[in-house]
Amino acid sequence: MINVPGTALFCGIGSIVPRPPVNTAISITSTGATFAPRLHLHDGATAEVVWTFSDATTSNSLTPVVDCGTAASRTQSLRVNPPSAIEALNFGYDNQEDGGAFHTPSSYDHTPTPISALTGLQTGAPNLMRLLVSHADVTSLDLSGLEHLEIVEAFNTRPLASVNFTGCTALRRVCFEGDNLDVVDLTDAVAIEDVRCRGQGISQGYTGNFELLLGDVTHLWHLCLGTQMSGRVSGLDGIFNGAIALPAIVEIWPWDAHIGGVFALNAPGGTLRSVWASGCDFTAVDCTNITWAATGTLELFLGGNPLTAIDLTGCERVAHMQFPSCGLTQALVDYVLGYVAAQTTTGGEIDLRGNVAPSATGLTHVATLQGRGFTVYVDT
Repeated sequence: MINVPGTALFCGIGSIVPRPPVNTAISITSTGATFAPRLHLHDGATAEVVWTFSDATTSNSLTPVVDCGTAASRTQSLRVNPPSAIEALNFGYDNQEDGGAFHTPSSYDHTPTPISALTGLQTGAPNLMRLLVSHADVTSLDLSGLEHLEIVEAFNTRPLASVNFTGCTALRRVCFEGDNLDVVDLTDAVAIEDVRCRGQGISQGYTGNFELLLGDVTHLWHLCLGTQMSGRVSGLDGIFNGAIALPAIVEIWPWDAHIGGVFALNAPGGTLRSVWASGCDFTAVDCTNITWAATGTLELFLGGNPLTAIDLTGCERVAHMQFPSCGLTQALVDYVLGYVAAQTTTGGEIDLRGNVAPSATGLTHVATLQGRGFTVYVDT
């Protein structure tokens, strides 16, 4: 019996039934009066591009513009042959909104086009590297199996409530600032470098809980989780209690994330420059496992945490410290002032307002710091 390529062989003598063709169409639900996406191909790639719009007209352009007349839900379709030629799908992006070392460059800047759904990426764009949906109206994204996907930009994609990253092993950067997510699972993202999830739960006024799950954090340099208001961020206890090392971390910003426990970051790589962890409900600070960067402005901001203990060992070069409204005892206020005064740093800022006033010894440290160009805020 002969199996003809492109056919399927079933039970039954001589039964040869053609396999159905693979559907390589990407389906997009647009919602605006205008539909103006942008398609980017891999460098050097040539491909046949066919857009089929809701009114049955077509286009071969990488940057089609369709005047639909009025805002309404419409189904648009994209088919590229070969589908592997697609490098990026762009429904909105502005590189000025949330940058970083690996953010998408300004050459991709594009006015948002309203879409509420995007499906078929696995067969329609299997080598997709960038998905840009900032300010779009998409509610969910199934990105599973996109093993070449590196970057997702979804800044202020407010209705976005779910994302599937299963199998996205090449993922380097995600930006979900001002969205409606309650969980982001990046455990398969073994190359992740940059995670930006500030302000989740827009439908709840940023008061909902949010869970972030990370796997390999060897390459992680930026982690932002701020502005959860009264909601709580979970899934990262091992990060903040020091059980998981962050050898490449430069910036860690969980302000208003209401995490709790002891802040005992394990940052052994000598890369850390900035901690913004105000309003996190930490009860103690232990810096003994941090190796700070040798250059640059070093920041340790932990205001609004109910701190009962502080250990600044290893923070000799940190000249910018904020511990306002932490309920610090006079002994802790004096300790912070004395620790920094004993170092050689100059021109920094120390903020200890909203705590017990320093003792006479503490005020002596204030004078020492001011003599080295520090701005010092304490209660009197």
